[in-house]
Amino acid sequence: ALTPKFLAKIPLDVINGQPLKYRLTEDGRFLLYSVGWNERDDGGNVGLTARKQTVDPRKGDQVRFLADRDWLYVGARLSDPTGKVEVKAPDPAAEPSRLVLYDDHLRVFLENCNKPVVTTLHTVAPKPEPWALETVRFASEHSEQIVVMGTTAARLLRDVYGVSRPPVVIEHGMPAIEPRGRHRLKRQLGVEDRPIVSTFGLVDPRKGLEYVIEAMPEIVARHPRALYLVVGQTHPELQKREGEAYRNSLIASSARLGLRDHVKFVNQYLTQREVVDYLLATDVYVTPYLDPNQITSGTLAYALGAGKAIVSTPYLHAQEVLDHGRGILVPFRDAAAVASAVNSVLGDSARKRELEIRAYEYGREMAWPAIGRRVLALMRDVLDHPVAAQEELLEEPTPIA
Repeated sequence: ALTPKFLAKIPLDVINGQPLKYRLTEDGRFLLYSVGWNERDDGGNVGLTARKQTVDPRKGDQVRFLADRDWLYVGARLSDPTGKVEVKAPDPAAEPSRLVLYDDHLRVFLENCNKPVVTTLHTVAPKPEPWALETVRFASEHSEQIVVMGTTAARLLRDVYGVSRPPVVIEHGMPAIEPRGRHRLKRQLGVEDRPIVSTFGLVDPRKGLEYVIEAMPEIVARHPRALYLVVGQTHPELQKREGEAYRNSLIASSARLGLRDHVKFVNQYLTQREVVDYLLATDVYVTPYLDPNQITSGTLAYALGAGKAIVSTPYLHAQEVLDHGRGILVPFRDAAAVASAVNSVLGDSARKRELEIRAYEYGREMAWPAIGRRVLALMRDVLDHPVAAQEELLEEPTPIA
């Protein structure tokens, strides 16, 4: 099964630089494995710890299996306690470009680290794969403190991952931004006297940008000078796989809808200062993202810090930070709802100002100077009061329905 039909070549083993080992099992399936940290071919048998029968990366080989078209390191929880883990051969329908290797070096690092550890979880998946759940639990068990970027993530750690010790919540930060200079920056960007709707960040289909473009005819009908700016480059991984196919589809949709003068793409890498300038020139910031489980968005954090009137789909991070009137939530994949929300802001200056004030009051507490003070206080506390983290895990985590 590991033929050029599915992989151009056998991936290299990060341990010794040689191709990964694999063998055919008795039932016709394949086992793919690394020689592991002992640098010896143990025939695909993993080493187990005496406690809990979990993987000991320092012993035996490191086995991989195919799940959701990605090659993933098995991690700690094994279905076969003997350590002889067999895996299915690659799916013939799998895209070769999506066969990506992930190596779990975190376990070895944490087991051998003799310094106090603070682990920050940028993402906490609501429905993790077993290997991911085990990895997060292991990191929690071996850290003095866990940091997450929102109360939703803290709840998921408790209810889904079974981590009973409350983490520290330190939000996604952003530069300290003074929300002023809109008219000056519009002149500077050549969009003076135009209502600006914008989205910034790496461009890929998960962003749902097509729904804002589909909303623009209705927005333009009410606000004839309105302009939607899509600011940012195509995601590099998407570009490797598909080139500019997604961006070109957006450009084609804009042309089909007669929006050549109302949708512009800034397809270039921008400095932090340039990103902030585009934000400050914006009247309504939109995050039409499609993943309901997205738990952190740096672009949304920036928009809050810049005091923007925000329209967003209700992914987890948006639900949390746009609560209490700090923004407007619209259903996923609903261009009409986007248009209605944007028009309600552009057509009501008092409401727009209220949204901006509430966003900025919340966002300024997440500016890097404030975040830095909180991180510094946490580190001092960890050094002064080390926590015995080994007892923090619940026996059985309870999934959220």
